[in-house]
Amino acid sequence: PADTAALPVILKFDLVLAPGKKADSFGVFIDNVILLPVELEKVWSDQLPNVEANFLPYVTPGNPASALGTGLHDTPYIFMGAAQSSVFDGKGHIKAKVKVPAEPTLRNKILWRLAKKSGTTYTPANGTSTYDTSGEVVTITVDSPTDGTDEADHYHLVAGYDQDGNGQLSSAEANIVPHYRWKEKGKEWKEYDYEIKLVSPSAYNQSLQTVRDKASGINAIFLPQASRLLTAFANKTVPTGATSTATTIDRLEPGLDHPVGTLFNAAQNSLGGMPKAGPGASITADFALGTSMSNDVFRSNTFLSWVEGELSQLGADIRQDLDQHQELKGTYTVTLTTKKMVNGVLKELGIEIKKVADPDLFLAFGNVSLSVAVEFLVHRSGLVEQATFTNGVLDDLFDFYHDGPDAPLAKPAARVQAGYNTLGEGGRVYRSKVHFAGQINNGPFQIW
Repeated sequence: PADTAALPVILKFDLVLAPGKKADSFGVFIDNVILLPVELEKVWSDQLPNVEANFLPYVTPGNPASALGTGLHDTPYIFMGAAQSSVFDGKGHIKAKVKVPAEPTLRNKILWRLAKKSGTTYTPANGTSTYDTSGEVVTITVDSPTDGTDEADHYHLVAGYDQDGNGQLSSAEANIVPHYRWKEKGKEWKEYDYEIKLVSPSAYNQSLQTVRDKASGINAIFLPQASRLLTAFANKTVPTGATSTATTIDRLEPGLDHPVGTLFNAAQNSLGGMPKAGPGASITADFALGTSMSNDVFRSNTFLSWVEGELSQLGADIRQDLDQHQELKGTYTVTLTTKKMVNGVLKELGIEIKKVADPDLFLAFGNVSLSVAVEFLVHRSGLVEQATFTNGVLDDLFDFYHDGPDAPLAKPAARVQAGYNTLGEGGRVYRSKVHFAGQINNGPFQIW
């Protein structure tokens, strides 16, 4: 997370205007130059109308959660989708909270646009900027979003005075590129443009086809669990073998990589009290005991390795107990969980599924939360001779990080997630809950 202690709440800059000529004291006409002090407080995605769940730096005093505008990864860009042309208007939409101290006629000639950057040149895309009745919130659109979502494809917020009155900004007129200062922990302060990673309709459709191809191709044979979860993500369905219950997902939900993929509620507050960003409706896909998903989780190398590691931490106390009672063997019962106390605060640390040892579950889940009760019989040698597991639960949030390590799948899947609802039904984020239990004899746990 970023170091938000010194983030500016309001960015201030002077906009240079040259609305025409004026006569000087000698009657000579000269440029009428005005320096207009403009304030930019907040920039957010307007992909979901009236929702403010996805935004760039805006720090509410006493509310650190407000600094995590782009999600838990704290990316220096807004990741979002455009709007489907067949249902909406096919454009990209953002909003900004500004203060422009000018009467409406002049203010309306101060245009805001999203621009592509090449070297030091910013080329504004055709679009619109419309002030609300207060003059303090401006809606900015991109008429025809382009396809890329890598850093070189980002849009950048620019502003300028419409000198020629044609309703658009040229590169020469876009003489303001707002910046903000941002600092990641352990790194130096750095200036960023207000950047937007925008998924176009065609990029969404291409990515959706890629995701469906991966889900239904060879992955369905060799990676069946990942295939069924990915298919449900792409089609907004319940994964095969699971039942579903209603749930909600907050914009700061642990595991949610970008605040997209769910319909956040403008009528409620999010965790941390952010207004117009309440949790959005989704589902929990519930895999019961005895399903193939349940069996695969219980037999996975990741689960067995985690259990051995957790029991090993109890090894010294167990050995002492066996010695004290002069026993050759002993039976113990514990509940293991990934929830840990850190500096007096209960946190969900989670574990990562082993990519090489459990490739199917790795692609299905990635990082997960685990909890299970275990009764085990341990020999003085440290060998667990028998372990009985009950009430096992794996929890996961099925979503994707655009800049994550699993780039061949992560990038197209994240684009689909970003376009959920406004570009298509594919891309809904949902919870997975897997119940498991069972017994293991003769190892494989060696806990000291």
